[in-house]
This record gives sequence, structure tokens and C-alpha cells, in this order.
Amino acid sequence: MNDVNDLLSKRGKAAAPSKAACFVLALLAGPRQQEELLGDSEERYRANLVRFGKNRATWLLWSEVIRSACAFALRLSRFPFVAVVAREVWGRFF
Repeated sequence: MNDVNDLLSKRGKAAAPSKAACFVLALLAGPRQQEELLGDSEERYRANLVRFGKNRATWLLWSEVIRSACAFALRLSRFPFVAVVAREVWGRFF
């Protein structure tokens, strides 16, 4: 455990996950799950940082964000009105 803490302290600021990724995850999570989701994501990021390095850890974090966004979209697609609005917004920008 001391080796992990030593490695993280040597990496300094790199030990923190992307603020943008955390922001998106916080938006996707409900108010009750935000703290838990962000804490789990940070723990996984730090473990991946030690195991794989910064680039792969960041890539894995963003893949988690994308999976969460897809799950959120699927939950919303149960409501027809939201699906119509999402299609309209998506069509305007993409």
C-alpha cells in the first residue's frame, strides 16, 4: 500500500481524474448516487493509473463516462416525449 501512495504522490496532480469527466458523471448520476459514483470512479482511476499509466487510466475513465451516458439515454428513451426532444436536439448539432 505504501508503494501505491508513494507512486501517486510522485505523480502529483496526475493522480486526480479529469474534472470534465467527473462533471459529466455527476450530471448523469442522480443526487443520491453522485458521491458514491464519483468516489468509485476516482478509486478506479487511481488504481488504473498505478497499473496502466496516465493515458490508459484516462481512456478507461472516459469509456466509463460514455457507458454511463448510454445507460442514461436508454433510461430516458422509455419516455416518448424525451426521445422526440433528444432526436430534435441531436439533429440540430450532429
